[in-house]
Amino acid sequence: MVWEITLVMVLVHIVAAWLILKIESIPKLFAFIAIGILLFLSISFAVSISAKHVDFRTPRGWIEAGGMYTTWLSGTFNRAKSITLNIVKLDWFEKNEESEKIDEKTNNESIWDKLK
Repeated sequence: MVWEITLVMVLVHIVAAWLILKIESIPKLFAFIAIGILLFLSISFAVSISAKHVDFRTPRGWIEAGGMYTTWLSGTFNRAKSITLNIVKLDWFEKNEESEKIDEKTNNESIWDKLK
């Protein structure tokens, strides 16, 4: 059931993309970014709730699916945030100082000395 709804959503997005691209007042870059975001949201929605058995025939099922997707999406952003914070906390100076020392050693020689 989830994949059928995803297929319908992707088809609707393709039609919306075609209509967006036909409008000449909207920049093409904006249209492609909007299409990419819509496709990401629809495919990630299907992936995030594919293992769960959600009844889409009731409003309660749609609310449950929306809650699961929101939880999944916020967890994804939190993991990306923690990865970024860990990367920023890394000590990059030792590596840069070492590479500067190597550069200083190689830059002291003139090109003529290297050719001898």
